[in-house]
Amino acid sequence: MRLALQKNLAIMALRDLLSRKVRLVLNLLGIVIGVSALLFLLSLTEGMRKTILRELVGSIPITELTARPAEKEEPLAPGTKWLAGRMGVGRAEDIIIKTQLRGDFTDETLAKVRRIPGVARVYGVKTLKRVPTEVQGWFFGHRDVDFRTDALVLGYAPELLAGDVEDLSDYVYRPEAALDTYPFHTKFNDDVDWQLLQARMMIAEADGRYVPAVLSRRLVRAYNLSFAAKKEFELVKRVSEKSLIGEYIYVRFGRSIEFLDPQDDVTAQGTLIKVVGLSDRVPMIGFAVPPEYLDVWEKAYFKKPPPAVYQQLIVQAKSVADVEPVRAALEGMQMAVESNKETIEKINSVTTFVRFAFVLVVAIILGITAVGILNVLTMSVYEERVDIGILRSVGARKGHVRFIYLLKAFVIGLIGSAAGLVLGWLAMRGADALAHNALRRMAYAPESFFIAQWEFVALSVAMGIGFAILAGISPSNHAARLNPSVVLRSA
Repeated sequence: MRLALQKNLAIMALRDLLSRKVRLVLNLLGIVIGVSALLFLLSLTEGMRKTILRELVGSIPITELTARPAEKEEPLAPGTKWLAGRMGVGRAEDIIIKTQLRGDFTDETLAKVRRIPGVARVYGVKTLKRVPTEVQGWFFGHRDVDFRTDALVLGYAPELLAGDVEDLSDYVYRPEAALDTYPFHTKFNDDVDWQLLQARMMIAEADGRYVPAVLSRRLVRAYNLSFAAKKEFELVKRVSEKSLIGEYIYVRFGRSIEFLDPQDDVTAQGTLIKVVGLSDRVPMIGFAVPPEYLDVWEKAYFKKPPPAVYQQLIVQAKSVADVEPVRAALEGMQMAVESNKETIEKINSVTTFVRFAFVLVVAIILGITAVGILNVLTMSVYEERVDIGILRSVGARKGHVRFIYLLKAFVIGLIGSAAGLVLGWLAMRGADALAHNALRRMAYAPESFFIAQWEFVALSVAMGIGFAILAGISPSNHAARLNPSVVLRSA
């Protein structure tokens, strides 16, 4: 009996809504706009957060820290500023002198860091920064479509690239491949002989006489969206990470596209490298090789090779809780420390603040819509007061009357929220298409600018229905308080 009564009351409420279609559409409009806007904005912030984290952090663990020698920044002395100004140096007052507080890291430094409580592993990273290095390559064998640029060479231990090289046994030091004796060039400024180099590639493929190298993942996106997109390079196609594995690049030491080092007049030496992986650790303008190669190349370039030192340390803490204590210990050793934990926390904090601002804005929109729903339902109570009086006189309770108007509010919120989700999804797809068309040459454009999580959908629907129900509370209470005898007598 009770279930049948509630069913009849629900049918009555729906008929009342459908009989006033204009009011219903106006009430739905605000809910639709609010829900779609909330879903759109929250999904946009999540997409941007994931994109920023991918570019800044990549696949590097949150427990990892990078340490470099700390630097002190000081402005120019007053006398030096005056002299620089007299010599025509612009904005001399803004010039900052950076002084390194400690020397580069040695094996002794690594041993000290390993003894710090909370440190699981530490690796030294060497940079071939004193040797001009030029790389030259061809895109998939097209001789006329080549590239030539200077590169930063880093020595990375194999353990650091375990997740980036499919077969880590290929990323090993091969002494016989460190420097080539083939006469690809005879003088310092000669161009590489294409035929000789092509023959060398065939030999390398046959006997494994090459230097394994790991490139930057960012390089692939930058290449696809800038270089490969140019019309003048019709033979060049967009590449994937997998397609680069196995490609050869020729490296020349002692030569640079920017300058020629005056201290060396010897023939530039070179080697052939083979791409065996891609990593987020490697800077976009460089490549990583086993660290033993850097010692060989420095000895070949310098008559008195520099000491074996490391320009940065990669320190892995045992747990997230150990990151801050390890950071403090490293800073006490005059090191400048960066960690992904700090970066992730800052990005998440900014994202949370932006999300809160968006939710507040949408709450204002839905609040204004709720006022409209309240006015419409209050007017509906006034127009239907005779019907309410009849219902009460035949046995309907106050709760039944409240149920009718709260159900009306719920239906408005439910339909508006459902339509808002559809509109938000369509808006995200349209915005994605427009953004990709406008930013098709942007190196770091994500596959999608929006990531719609279930939490966002649930929050959007909850706010849409919640504000509608809140708007229906006052009219439903007013309707329930009507005295049936007074209402019928006045009618």
